[in-house]
Amino acid sequence: MNHFSVSFPFIFVFAPCILVFWYVFFREKNGIALPNRLLAKFLKNPKSLFVLWGIRFFVIVLLLGIGADIHISGTRFVPSLPKKEVLVVLDISRSMLAEESGMSRIEESKQVIRNFVFDHPSYSFGLIVFAGKPFLLIASSQDSSGIGEYVSHISVNTIRQSLPGLSGTNIADALSLAAKSFDNESQIKEIILITDGEKNLGEDPIGIASQVARDNIKIHTIALVSRDPSKPLFFTRNDGNKEYLRDENGNHIYGVSNPKLLREISRVGNGQFFESRNLSELTKIFSDISHSSRQKNTFEKKYTHISLSPFLFLCFIGVLWGERLYTRRLFGDVYRGESEK
Repeated sequence: MNHFSVSFPFIFVFAPCILVFWYVFFREKNGIALPNRLLAKFLKNPKSLFVLWGIRFFVIVLLLGIGADIHISGTRFVPSLPKKEVLVVLDISRSMLAEESGMSRIEESKQVIRNFVFDHPSYSFGLIVFAGKPFLLIASSQDSSGIGEYVSHISVNTIRQSLPGLSGTNIADALSLAAKSFDNESQIKEIILITDGEKNLGEDPIGIASQVARDNIKIHTIALVSRDPSKPLFFTRNDGNKEYLRDENGNHIYGVSNPKLLREISRVGNGQFFESRNLSELTKIFSDISHSSRQKNTFEKKYTHISLSPFLFLCFIGVLWGERLYTRRLFGDVYRGESEK
């Protein structure tokens, strides 16, 4: 709804004062109307003088209107997307080196994360990596190219897992850190947890997920499962030879076949649970997450403020010019020092 408003309305009280001053100046300049026969002629038919002083009063009002800052104020509602932030929590424990389709799980995850970031430039993204402890690598950001470049350099060596307490799969602490890392201004908050293992360190992840959900944060979980859980996991070394992954006790590491924990985390976290066995499935999962949480337009209240001063100034110049022409037409002979014969 639009309406006119005036910042300094009191300035209009000067209008009659200026008009009186102008009238006195007019009399001083042209003298008493009688015995000037030319002015006397107009006093007998004062309509022209009324028009003249009406024009002059209008000039004064326009001038004061410029100083009073007359403007049009209004409000309008425009559609806008709520600010959405997605925080990816990526497991980079050594088991993520496992290969089953020619590419390691960590490389598949990195590729899909990069594509997801580039496909959603309106989102804000954050990134946490974890093994025995979680670390925030990227806080809330919309720098798609910067995020993509950073993700490209992540590896299992990003965390020095040979040090005490830094190896393992600490899902609870990762979720807790994620919940604390969101931007307070974000209106939609979602966590995407990507892991290939079960929790073996820290607190109960389900209890943490329940606390996170109370802050209106959704938790989606993606389990990177094995095609054949009976086979030990392996990766290819730089020399091209195959090496089997082993735990701290030297035993072979096997993939998770029934990730009940991740399913339960997504349930209490009001999110979705997915299983992925290869790159194409992981790509589809991220696409499904994107479509399921598509943002709905909201309406934002916008205030408009349009000053009429430029328009009033142009009117002032035009009317003042017209007043000069009208005055010369009425009293041209007097201005030229001539009188009627």
